[in-house]
Amino acid sequence: MAVDNLPGIAATLTPHQFVFLFSPGFNLTAGSGLSHKFYIRRRHRGSDDCTVRFWEVNTGRCMKTLEVGGAVKSVAWNPNPAVCLVAPPEEDKEQAVTWALSEGPEHNKGHRLTLTHPKAVKQVVWHGKGDYLASVMPDNSSNLQVLIHQVSKRRTQNPFRKNKGLVQCVSFHPLRPYFFVATQRYVRVYNLIKQELTKKLMTNCKWISSMAIHPGGDNLICGSYDCRLAWFDLDLSTKPYKMLRHHKKALRGVAYHRNYPLFASGADDGSVIVCHGMVYNDLLQNPLIVPVKVLKGHQITHDLGVLDLSTRREPSESGSVVKTNSKYAVGVEKLGLEKATFQDKWKN
Repeated sequence: MAVDNLPGIAATLTPHQFVFLFSPGFNLTAGSGLSHKFYIRRRHRGSDDCTVRFWEVNTGRCMKTLEVGGAVKSVAWNPNPAVCLVAPPEEDKEQAVTWALSEGPEHNKGHRLTLTHPKAVKQVVWHGKGDYLASVMPDNSSNLQVLIHQVSKRRTQNPFRKNKGLVQCVSFHPLRPYFFVATQRYVRVYNLIKQELTKKLMTNCKWISSMAIHPGGDNLICGSYDCRLAWFDLDLSTKPYKMLRHHKKALRGVAYHRNYPLFASGADDGSVIVCHGMVYNDLLQNPLIVPVKVLKGHQITHDLGVLDLSTRREPSESGSVVKTNSKYAVGVEKLGLEKATFQDKWKN
C-alpha cells in the first residue's frame, strides 16, 4: 500500500505539473479523455456530453467549448507548437477512411478537417514531430485496428496485415522510430523504418488499460484493470523490472512527468498515486522506485474514479489537440483561445 512519504510535496505537485481527470460527477458527465498543454495554464477534457472543454487551471474557468457531435473518447495535444490543429473521432457510418475539408458553418466554428473511420475510434495519439497521428479502433476480428495518418499529405495507411490481438492503446517512441502497440497482455515494439517487430514485452497483467513512455524513451509503464502497474526498463529485459500493486481497483491512466523523475497512476478507487522513479547512469546501480504521494478527492460515480491523467508541457504560443468521439471520425479544428496565435495550414 502506498504511503505519504513526503507530506510537504503537495505545494510542489500543483495541477500545473500533474493534472488528473475528475470523476464522472465533474461537469455532470463521464469524461474519458484528458490532455494538457500550457500557454496560459490551460487544459482540455472530453466527455459524454459531446463537447471538448478548455479550462484555465488557475481559476477553473471554462475558456472554450467545442461541440463534436459524439461522446469524446480520447483527447491529445499535438506536440508540435507550430501546428495548431485539433483532431475528433465520431460512430455512424461504415466506410473507408476519408479525409474531408470542412466548409460553411462548420468552418466558421473552427472545424477544419474530418477523417471518417469504418469503426468507433477509442484513442488518438500524435507523433513527436506533429505530422503523424495514430488512431485505434479495437476489434478482435479485424486487422484494421490501428491506422497511421500523415497530416501534411492527408494520407492514411494500415501498418499491420495480421491481427495480433485486441489492441488497447498505442504510442510513438519520443526519440526513436519505434511504435508501441499494447494488446490485452503484451506490448509489441515495432521499428517503423525496418518495418519489423523489435521486441515483445510481457506485462504479467491480465488486461492492459493504459501505457506511457518516459520522455527519454528508455522506460515504459503499463496500467491494467487487475490493479497492477508494470514498470519496464526497455534496455534491460522484456519482463517488468517492477510490479506495483498500490491501487485497490482498476487502473485507468498512467503518465510520466516531463521534467521530473516522477510518474503517476489513476484508478477507480478515486486516487492518483505519484511515484518517484530514478534511473542512474551507473548500470550497476538498480533503479529506485518509491511512491511519494497519494492524491485523493475524487467522487466515485458508477464505480468509476479517475479516468485519465496527463502531465505538464512547456509553455508555447500555440498548440493543437487531438480528440476522439463516438462517431467514427477524427476531426481537425482551429482553436481560438485567448492570448494565442494560430496558423491555418490548410489554406496552402
